[in-house]
Amino acid sequence: MWVLGDGRKHFLEFLRNTSIQFFLMILVAVSGGKFNALILKHDYKNAFPMGFITIVILLLLWLAAHANIKNFFVEFKRGTTPGLKPYLDSLPVQNLKKKNRLTIIYLAKHGKFALAEAGLLILGFYFSIVFGAFYSFESAQRFLSKEKDRSCFSVVQTTSLSSSSGLAGSSNNSAE
Repeated sequence: MWVLGDGRKHFLEFLRNTSIQFFLMILVAVSGGKFNALILKHDYKNAFPMGFITIVILLLLWLAAHANIKNFFVEFKRGTTPGLKPYLDSLPVQNLKKKNRLTIIYLAKHGKFALAEAGLLILGFYFSIVFGAFYSFESAQRFLSKEKDRSCFSVVQTTSLSSSSGLAGSSNNSAE
């Protein structure tokens, strides 16, 4: 396998760069949750900047994932199929769809092991991305629920402190 041999450096670099993408997923989930909470409160003045921040972080996530995957597969293509580049250069200029089809046919004939390895890596990447997304969203949801619990706890705590000091009775009388 190329990943365990010559491509080990590129694979480990890909995995190292993936960790920041999971962090960005958590940021998107947290800021998206805050955005949703602001919309539900009809606080559009603060919701607009939070929505903009969420979109910017989501765009950064998409760019990071795209660059990371593209960089890895460019190195993968160079390392596993040295005859592919001359073959692609010999093809006449065609549309991208036909060129991709011819690339898969070439790999099926001359690089079956590389094609299987690429398919396995793609499935592994998508599995890790989906798993990471679920984990990130669950972590963000736990963080948001703990934040709500903390804010509720502080309100309950201040109410119980004020009632024990006799302040609650005076505040109820002033409300009437």
